[in-house]
Amino acid sequence: MSEEEIKLEIGDWLAAHGCRVYDERRNPQRPDWGVFQVQNVRGIKPDLVIKGRIRSKVRDDVGFVALEVKPCDKHNKLLDGFDAVLKYFTDYCVWGAKYLVDGAPITVDVFALATNYSQHGYLFAGEKEFSWKVVKRGGWDAYPATFTFARLLWRQRDNILRRALALTEIPASDRHVQASIHAPEVPDVGVLVAHPNPQRQGSLLLMTSEMPWHWELARIAEEEGARR
Repeated sequence: MSEEEIKLEIGDWLAAHGCRVYDERRNPQRPDWGVFQVQNVRGIKPDLVIKGRIRSKVRDDVGFVALEVKPCDKHNKLLDGFDAVLKYFTDYCVWGAKYLVDGAPITVDVFALATNYSQHGYLFAGEKEFSWKVVKRGGWDAYPATFTFARLLWRQRDNILRRALALTEIPASDRHVQASIHAPEVPDVGVLVAHPNPQRQGSLLLMTSEMPWHWELARIAEEEGARR
């Protein structure tokens, strides 16, 4: 499958779960999808923006996820997705990228990766060799490559923030790079997959860098979806 076909498949999957989907331009194949824009930045942009309920024991409200989509039959595609998610995070937090959906500004809560295997509960093709029983017996709470990928993203997010904050402590006249933390609330980074636990079948797992780390991306109320 091409990346465009995978984007459509993932968008349909999320829409079927009651989320609102936004593409980077009006999509004639999906006329019910909205449109998002990214301002103040050049280069690549996320494939989709998703509006849904982000919930756990400590939060339950509507938020936005900027989603990078990759075909992950080869390991290098997973690495490309890693770089892309961190670029979007840096553009937003450090360089002042602004996101809009249907012309209205939004706050991005999470920058995440989804792949053509996300609907199976993991990111990378090689993970299909593992059974959930084996994964759980090893003490993992996600499939191995997905688990490692998410935690590496979280570590690099923190490193980016530390470097940006260190720059802000240098007098402006002495800086070679003018950078600051632009985002009013610093977003998380992570991955989006179907919940791998068979007992949670049908729910969407958003693994992010904020405690409790495992969140659910859920259906938005009808009135919320109709607003935008």
